[in-house]
Amino acid sequence: MDQLKTIIDSIIIGVVQGLTEFLPISSSGHVELAKRLLDFDANRFFTVLLHMATLAAVIIVFRRKIVALFAALLRILGRRRREGDSVLGRLWLLLVVSTAVTVPVALVFGKMDEFVLAHPKLIGVCFLFTAAVLVASAFFKASRGYDRLSFPASIAIGAAQGVAVLSGVSRSGLTVSAGLAAGLERESAAEYSFLLAIPAILGAFLIDLKDAAGTVAQVSLPGLAAGFVAAFAAGLLAIILFVKLVKAGRLWLFAIYLVPAGVLTIIFI
Repeated sequence: MDQLKTIIDSIIIGVVQGLTEFLPISSSGHVELAKRLLDFDANRFFTVLLHMATLAAVIIVFRRKIVALFAALLRILGRRRREGDSVLGRLWLLLVVSTAVTVPVALVFGKMDEFVLAHPKLIGVCFLFTAAVLVASAFFKASRGYDRLSFPASIAIGAAQGVAVLSGVSRSGLTVSAGLAAGLERESAAEYSFLLAIPAILGAFLIDLKDAAGTVAQVSLPGLAAGFVAAFAAGLLAIILFVKLVKAGRLWLFAIYLVPAGVLTIIFI
């Protein structure tokens, strides 16, 4: 019975992780709340495995763009440029700048997140903050491509991703909204957000892996497998849905959920 409960809880946590990692409602906040409600003590390795599952989902969905980026980089380094490589080369630089900014900002806000987790009602406040950002994004006029995205704008997007380490603040919601505010067309804003997520998720995975290695033996293998598959499948669905909603300018719809979720968290947690 304990084994069955572990598998069921792992699937639930995996689905929550996969959906909320990419939908603009904050994975860290929801996973933390789900663990509390289920009384599920997920150790470090399980958390790392879920990050691997969501990373795999991003790579699968955006595989063509990722391949195009690396192919363009090789051609540029080999001085064999093709038409369109200048834009892809610029995209590389923009992503590097954004990631470089994310790291120090995430370190600062990561310390603040310890305080948020110690006072769970603050997760509700962060939900409300995310909701306000999503509503504001509906008013941003977006028409630029990567060739017209400025480096100061990439700094702002990277900083937004760093702030999103706070539990209850959505990484995808903040980065897409920052991209839209900078003038990026909607499809490019969504794509940039997910491409930027790859080094962020990979970095978090590598950092946590060292601390998680010693906890492998504490984990049920069926639970690990169930959580991984659930997070991967839910992540794929979430990415596809999210991109469609960004293109349609419907991010604000998630505020309808986040506002009551934030209020209820503040009242009852």
